[in-house]
Amino acid sequence: MWTAQRVALAEEGKEDGFFQECTVRYPVEEHLVNSLEDTHRVVWVRWGPELQGIPARRPRLFSFGMARNRLVWVGPQTAEAIQADFAALFGSTTHLDGDAFLLLPEEQVKEWFTKKLNEKFMFGDAATLVGDKALKKILSPMKLQTMEAYSKLREAKGNSNGTFLADLEQSPTATQGTCGWEFPCQLTHGVIKSWRGERIFVGLEHLSAHGWHLLPGAMEDYQSPMAPLFSEMSDCALKKLSGNGMSLQALAAWSMYCLAHCVRVESPKLFEEYRLSSQHTPESSKADQGSSPSIEAPEMQLEKAISKHLDDAIAQFWETADGLPNEDAAD
Repeated sequence: MWTAQRVALAEEGKEDGFFQECTVRYPVEEHLVNSLEDTHRVVWVRWGPELQGIPARRPRLFSFGMARNRLVWVGPQTAEAIQADFAALFGSTTHLDGDAFLLLPEEQVKEWFTKKLNEKFMFGDAATLVGDKALKKILSPMKLQTMEAYSKLREAKGNSNGTFLADLEQSPTATQGTCGWEFPCQLTHGVIKSWRGERIFVGLEHLSAHGWHLLPGAMEDYQSPMAPLFSEMSDCALKKLSGNGMSLQALAAWSMYCLAHCVRVESPKLFEEYRLSSQHTPESSKADQGSSPSIEAPEMQLEKAISKHLDDAIAQFWETADGLPNEDAAD
């Protein structure tokens, strides 16, 4: 149904393309490349924030489908070349660890412990009962057993700072790959514990691992306008939303890459320049024989035409921007 809708909208000229994200095992060639071959060009990469310098695991397959009657792909042509080019541009070494997402202010952490203790009919000052001592009173016996089993993996899977994270709702014997110094790949639920922080990550911190700036510690000068809305949602609802969500960092990188490597079919200026630059008449061939200049490949000629086209567009933008009122001056 979904692919049929893509075909219909492309044929009617109502949709230029689409972005799609799924698990790394998604059969993209079978379900997208081949099934949409007549109407779309589909490109893809296997990627995640952990490859981008973000200490959070979310391995995914990102794809971009372009309606052939609307867009033309001008980037690398093979899947291997696209993967390598994208990694060269956006790949980065990770310098932080998963504890970087322990962003909830200390007072709110105490409030969280107090609320959880009260739910267990334990009343008192949370300031004197936090950390693992409180978790042993809050968590179920099954989760305490899981926590103990994961603790045995801390030395092997954690980092030199002592950072170790694991989801207590996943078995350590079946999913040892989900524990370690990075934020685990999220499900639509989860009880992710920080051994060094001695507490559970709350729902807002799950979203922070996906790139949402919702808590003061994430960024001093910016907070998402969605923060007030998310703050009113329950922890359970936030984790479900985050588990069904995408890494904003990885999605932004893929979107930027794709939009920078496609052009509209109806860009007459661009393709007229490409057509003229690719012409090679017999007269020009004879004139060139004396000096024997190198003849650029069509791909290089198109790249230069695109570059000039973008430079002209940027110059036009700044000419327009210079004429806009200056808000600071007006103040």
